[in-house]
Amino acid sequence: MNALTLKIDTYKMAQILKSKGFTKEQTDGIIEVAREIDMESIVTRDYLDTKLTLLEQRLTIRLGSMIMALGAILVAIKYLG
Repeated sequence: MNALTLKIDTYKMAQILKSKGFTKEQTDGIIEVAREIDMESIVTRDYLDTKLTLLEQRLTIRLGSMIMALGAILVAIKYLG
């Protein structure tokens, strides 16, 4: 996954938090946590879309193989049974 950068306007964030009734200590703590977010552990929509597409392809191939195997078994039963 590509390195991502999260840009946070900490001043605006502090103003919003304070206007919502957070204390200075609470606001400082929240901003500190926001700065330390590990962007490598965040899953993006593009990443999920790619993984879901690959999973869909694998399941389609597997289902097709199972259908072909079932067909072969039915033919074998018809002619050998």
